[in-house]
Amino acid sequence: TGLTTRDKDSAPNHRARFTAAADAYRLRAGQDRLVVPLTWQGGGVTVTKQFVLERGRYDIDLVFRVENGSGAPWPSACWAAGARPKTSPARPAWLRSLPASAA
Repeated sequence: TGLTTRDKDSAPNHRARFTAAADAYRLRAGQDRLVVPLTWQGGGVTVTKQFVLERGRYDIDLVFRVENGSGAPWPSACWAAGARPKTSPARPAWLRSLPASAA
């Protein structure tokens, strides 16, 4: 995931180096939500990519926050790319945990 602009070199792409304020993040007992912020800076623009995790859920929300301190417009668009395994398993994933005789 990343942001893109007309000038491809002025936005954080999939190779951009984001920094974290902490070395580790942990969802603690009694805590239902964890936000992991990663920050990129360039040309007076700060982009914070926030991964939002919630207890009991397997999906992860992704939020981009852009602070434009450059003094110029910074039009951008979000993009994402998915990947899948190069080979498919012979049996669906939910069947792989069952003995062959049960499938």
